[in-house]
Amino acid sequence: MTFFSETQGIIVELNEWCIVCAAACLVVCIEIFVGSLNYAQGNLRVVYPPDTRERDYGYSFGLAWVSFVLFLFAGIAVLVYSRKEKNTKKDQAVILGRL
Repeated sequence: MTFFSETQGIIVELNEWCIVCAAACLVVCIEIFVGSLNYAQGNLRVVYPPDTRERDYGYSFGLAWVSFVLFLFAGIAVLVYSRKEKNTKKDQAVILGRL
């Protein structure tokens, strides 16, 4: 049982870092999206004529930022709430959402 509890702690920590990495990947994707639109507006005159001033990202841009915030909060929640409790007999992992 000791090996299983140590392995479970490693898996929870790996899960937390995967969630944080997913949030980081979303930020990179959002920046690539904005950068490609800026490039297209500056250099592709056929797609964006010179007199065009308005740019619309659409609902996907807002959805990407909302999902980034949710991934970031999920990573922080797993980080905070998955720590081990100290017991007099042995360390026990905190079980979230299970009865």
